[in-house]
Amino acid sequence: MLVSHDRYLIDALGSQIWENPAGRPMLQVFEGDYTRYREYQLREIEHTTKVGLTHETNERKPRPIPASSDEKKRRARLREVEEELLFWKRRSPF
Repeated sequence: MLVSHDRYLIDALGSQIWENPAGRPMLQVFEGDYTRYREYQLREIEHTTKVGLTHETNERKPRPIPASSDEKKRRARLREVEEELLFWKRRSPF
């Protein structure tokens, strides 16, 4: 996992982009480098603008990518971690 604001570093080293869309309790995974991710985002914004929707209200789901065995395991583990985070968030007094 790499966390950085340096888009050139992410573009050179990243093979997946993980995004937590604003206002949505989910994690969206984009397969590809940062340049392809930005191109995808711009196309999505352009499309939603054309059809009169905002990016936040567009409820279309990304087309699923067939997952390998390792990818299925990773996604299952990710779901476990997200559930555990939600559990502890609900127990927090803050």
